[in-house]
Amino acid sequence: MPGAPRVTIGVPVYRGELYLAEALRAIQAQTYRDFRVLISMDGADPVCEKICEEFLKDSRFELTVQPQRLGWVGNLNWLLTQVTTDFWYFHQQDDLTEPEYLEVLFENACENPGAALVYCD
Repeated sequence: MPGAPRVTIGVPVYRGELYLAEALRAIQAQTYRDFRVLISMDGADPVCEKICEEFLKDSRFELTVQPQRLGWVGNLNWLLTQVTTDFWYFHQQDDLTEPEYLEVLFENACENPGAALVYCD
């Protein structure tokens, strides 16, 4: 489908108020722009929901507040069920990345289509 993003970035959030805005800014600053961001709030969290409001103005960002606590694994698994793109990237609520991070991963994934996983060290 033309115009559809190639990468889904999943961000599971639970009590992430200390670093969440900075982590989401790091995603927004990526030089590779063809992505969608799914933020899954693990239960109601008015503080983190307020932080996310700024980023929801960017049409690539979406927020789902889980009606009940799923736990870290359950929340990550829920995010995985929402992926409809060619590639998936998990971004922790307190991760910071260089602006070229996603671009480098994407290029390596495309250059190595037999790879099951692309990561940085």
